[in-house]
Amino acid sequence: MTTDARTGGYARPLAAAMLWSCAMTAAAQSSQDIADKTKPQIAALQAETANRNPAQQKMSSHLLDALKASSTGAVSANAPMMKAGPLTRTDEGVLIDINAKVSDDLLGEIARLGGKVKSEHAEFDAVRASMPLESIEQLAAREDVRQILPAVRARKNAIAAVEGRIAHGVEGFQKDIAAFGEGIRVGVLSDSIDDGYGALRNAIDRGTIDAALLSTLPEQEGEGEGEGLAMAEIVHALAPKAQIVFATGYGGPAQMAANILALADQGCQVIVDDLTYYNESPFQDGPISIAVRRVTARGVLYFSSARNSGNKPLGTSGTWEGDFSDGGPALGGLQGPGAPGRLHVFDQAKRATLNTVDKATQADRVDLFWSDPLGASRSQYNLFVVNNKGQVVRSSTTTQSGTQDPYQSVEGIRPGESIVIVKAGDAQARFLHLDTGRAVLRFGTGGNVRGHNASVADLAFSVAAIRVPSPLASFSGQGKYVVEQFSSDGPRRMFYESDGTPITPGNLSASGGRVYQKPDIAAANGVTTSLPAGGGLNPFFGTSAAAPHAAGIAAVLLSCSTRPSPQQVKAALLRSTIPIGAPQPSDVSGYGIVMASDVAVPPLCRQQLAAE
Repeated sequence: MTTDARTGGYARPLAAAMLWSCAMTAAAQSSQDIADKTKPQIAALQAETANRNPAQQKMSSHLLDALKASSTGAVSANAPMMKAGPLTRTDEGVLIDINAKVSDDLLGEIARLGGKVKSEHAEFDAVRASMPLESIEQLAAREDVRQILPAVRARKNAIAAVEGRIAHGVEGFQKDIAAFGEGIRVGVLSDSIDDGYGALRNAIDRGTIDAALLSTLPEQEGEGEGEGLAMAEIVHALAPKAQIVFATGYGGPAQMAANILALADQGCQVIVDDLTYYNESPFQDGPISIAVRRVTARGVLYFSSARNSGNKPLGTSGTWEGDFSDGGPALGGLQGPGAPGRLHVFDQAKRATLNTVDKATQADRVDLFWSDPLGASRSQYNLFVVNNKGQVVRSSTTTQSGTQDPYQSVEGIRPGESIVIVKAGDAQARFLHLDTGRAVLRFGTGGNVRGHNASVADLAFSVAAIRVPSPLASFSGQGKYVVEQFSSDGPRRMFYESDGTPITPGNLSASGGRVYQKPDIAAANGVTTSLPAGGGLNPFFGTSAAAPHAAGIAAVLLSCSTRPSPQQVKAALLRSTIPIGAPQPSDVSGYGIVMASDVAVPPLCRQQLAAE
């Protein structure tokens, strides 16, 4: 499902969202090269970035566009089809994320400017606040403020659950070894633990959740469609005696990171989530990934959905990843401030400077990253969306002057529209990652999974999705299984350590960094829950359903009376897998389908079984 962290609701069930909107207009562009009429529009928008004052350089271009639109009625007279991107409106103005050194003085200034602090996390230099749009520039002028963005949103990776217990061999395993999750705490992060219409009460009444074993972090129940409840039901079905502690993952990346740390403080030995924040870097740990590293260093097993944004092998890639390739001047023969920008080539054989969207859902968008360090980007890359008439309809031109993240984003992408990437003339060539959510690009690559969903921490698992067998049976080595078309692929190339230290100093290209095999494992989706049928969570599809199956198996293994270590459980999980296709491990399914079976029994549990 697609989720808006602003409202807590998802826009469309995954089953419906996967019915791709494929309609291409008759006037669709026949050339993959940028049209001449587009270049003057890009020139004008590029020139505007050169005229920003120091405070404006710290602000997202989407906030600046909204300011211009509110005062003049237009974003740019030179690009008449350009519209300001959507912002989350509040009583105070708009919801924003502030990257700054958190202090009482900063928080007081927000209040003096008519704003209201929603949350603040000094350890992550993060404040979420609502403020009048016209006051944001004054706040950005402060020396302690590094960057201000519209509040970043999250997407749930979903597209009860007795099917998973059978499919993953848990039922047979528990007959041999009476391990049901006793003494284990499992933390669950998603949108909410209830849907606002009695779903939690219904689940308790039906017995799919045990109220005595369920708790939430204080004031972190969340608001949404109850996807956290669906995940908790899966964990409970596999590990019915494990305690489940829920916390919302909404409220911004820093808030989710804080809740991960709080779940570990509550004694959770296993944590699972199904969220992706749009601005999570592919190349360096952000706040959520740092929190995952911290809790896994304490022995917590962490499971995250691999995302539902498609993969290259199955032809559903909405990702382009690779080195910047120079396609010539973006401005043609034009001159002006910022000239000459350089177009990026997506396909060398066709010299394509446009990447057309062949399929898209209503919730798709564009996120662009490049291999500069977080909070210290000095290489300017800009992002443009062009319609089939060559008109720029959306753009992201946030300034990168040394205190900002290497990131541009555009809300919304439609079939037939094309993406253009422009590197500023003085910017360094970098490795790029373009993500369009669940859209399908004309020129796509592998490598969609990113951020904490591809955490490289030692005890972290990225979980792909595979359909539960029909008729219902245990997965077996004799079965022919295919990962879901929407399940995201790897690998993941990282360029920086968590603290921003380059992994390969001086080499930020495709031959640099460090490559990690992701996803790690696959697990079931398409299972029943107690939530309303047909609402997107019953049946429950997506890597959102796969991750809690893997977490439930881990809780069962941890509850063996001999209490195996987290490292033993990790080894057992990887040893248990049923490979899917070749080669192994796979960029789509990792080491394969994780199972609870005799193969998965840790050595200490096997000794226990022999003794009995």
